[in-house]
Amino acid sequence: MLFLLISYKIRQLSHDTEVLFDNILQIEKDEVLLIFAFEPYTNRIIQAAMLANQLGIKIILITDYISCPIIRYAPVTFTS
Repeated sequence: MLFLLISYKIRQLSHDTEVLFDNILQIEKDEVLLIFAFEPYTNRIIQAAMLANQLGIKIILITDYISCPIIRYAPVTFTS
């Protein structure tokens, strides 16, 4: 029987706007950004998703509605 050990590096991004964008800039290409976004969608989270997308960071989005403005940046989206 073969077991594969996968190591995950998990970080929580801060709510502080300046630190949030700095942390996004530190995400590596093999990492994924998981975003939880529910109404009301803030400009800060939309801009953060846009930046991550521009940097080529893969985004997984969990949101409440398919009208969430972040969907255009997330190739993987789960809605309720």
